[in-house]
Amino acid sequence: MSLHEWNTELFELCDLDNSREHYKKGVPICELFEKDKEAMRALPNAPFESCRYGHVKTNGYGKFILDGKHTYSSSPLYADREIIVRIGAHFIEPLDEAGDVISRHEREFGTERTDTVDWLTMLDQLIVKPGAWRNSLMRSQMSYEVRDYMDEQDKSGLRQALRLMKDLSNQYGLDVAVTSIQEAIVRKRTQGIEVNAAVVAARIAHYGLDTPGSLDPT
Repeated sequence: MSLHEWNTELFELCDLDNSREHYKKGVPICELFEKDKEAMRALPNAPFESCRYGHVKTNGYGKFILDGKHTYSSSPLYADREIIVRIGAHFIEPLDEAGDVISRHEREFGTERTDTVDWLTMLDQLIVKPGAWRNSLMRSQMSYEVRDYMDEQDKSGLRQALRLMKDLSNQYGLDVAVTSIQEAIVRKRTQGIEVNAAVVAARIAHYGLDTPGSLDPT
């Protein structure tokens, strides 16, 4: 269960508990809550975002750190720059110069270090500017087979391979997409990587890569 889901459920549980008498004051909790609300300051009339904004410095991969231990990705296009980040109770959103969202992450809490990457957003950015591939975090995370294949492509071929990865990711998930492209590269069949990768992805998703194909046409 996510923190957002738990907070919603917790609110409902507290609402049900509102009629119970306070353990010390002997009156219903809902009456005490009404007095608390009377003492609160009124909310602004104009709508507002329940968040704060902060300036952060990204590293060579376009990643930044919040709270001293939680790392998030923006995009390779924003590497080694200062950007503005919108920090909400549940989500972290780095913003571009126009104030548009670069990527969106669930906010991490706790004392353990975390590293969160929005791979699909990164893919979108690389498709627009494939020249950023060489210095991207995505490249560093790929297998040698996929990395070498992508490095050998010209700009047009690299953009086509990135689009294939994005299309397969949307359909089957990123892990399946990367695995299927790797398998297609290793097998080097004549139909082309696009056809091979799509077939392998479908097989992984529906049967498992190591499951023998069925001879039954039905």
